[in-house]
Amino acid sequence: MRRGRKALGVALVVCILAGATGLFAQERAGQRAKVTIGYSRLRISLPIFVAAQKGYFGRQGLDVDLQPFDTAVPLMDALVAGHIQVGGFTAFPITFNAMLRSRTALLFVGLLVEDEAHPISVLLRRKDAGIATVADLKGKRVGILPTIAYRAWLEEILRRHGIAAREVTIIPVQPLMTSSALGSGQIDAAFTNDPASTAALQTGVAELVTSDALVPKYLWSPFPFGAFNVRKDFADANPALVRRIVDALNDGIADINANPTASKEHMKEYLPTEQRQFVRFYPNALYVPSHQVDEQALHKVARSYLEMRIIEKPVLLDGLVYR
Repeated sequence: MRRGRKALGVALVVCILAGATGLFAQERAGQRAKVTIGYSRLRISLPIFVAAQKGYFGRQGLDVDLQPFDTAVPLMDALVAGHIQVGGFTAFPITFNAMLRSRTALLFVGLLVEDEAHPISVLLRRKDAGIATVADLKGKRVGILPTIAYRAWLEEILRRHGIAAREVTIIPVQPLMTSSALGSGQIDAAFTNDPASTAALQTGVAELVTSDALVPKYLWSPFPFGAFNVRKDFADANPALVRRIVDALNDGIADINANPTASKEHMKEYLPTEQRQFVRFYPNALYVPSHQVDEQALHKVARSYLEMRIIEKPVLLDGLVYR
């Protein structure tokens, strides 16, 4: 078994170095450098969509193949397995757990953050559920995005309102089932994000319990939600190429932050067809470019997730913010 793992590791390094050699040859020949970038078909990946649509990748001399993944979990699985070398954006609970499981070092490039003006996670109610405030969730059935993080965040929000987790029935609900679960009365409320939240609101199935951005309100603000990632071994072998990818993403982030409403239109062609009609109703997003990412902010998130049991052991992040 040990020999098999060693052979697999050697094969992966050879593959990366061979790819690097090919990229260097393309640059010497004056060709555009070809690179595959993975993305999740969710609004979290907006900087990638803007960089592609506005030509920022092309300006950096990149010929980009965008590889879609339905959600961030298979995207991150492909990244730590070495099937792709760069991709995002991915929520930190998914990223940290994948790094711990695979022992893969990933660089962090840019952040999606949540604050009061840029909500990501929202609390919805069924119209006839008798829920006016968070305190009214006691004794109710609350659907959550089926992740460890959403359960932990909801339990903390409940605790801050004097409600024990056992006093609420928490039910994992897949995003596509959120509206039907609310409409049928299977759940009384939902703590989730897009695309489920905006779809439920715009179809009239649900209402906001509160307009507050609850995670940053009860944890801290701005709250780092996720990042774009690059395999460190790939970045070490291809510093010039990664620099160009990062520059293009930073241009996309600058565009989004300057034109948040207009930028949302650039995600339409990358999302599933049924989600496109709601794009203009998505909350505006706020991103932090790579050169403004504070490593201590990542350490703070990791410590918080360890305390909340979102991750089971410390994750090593020293030196992994891309510079």
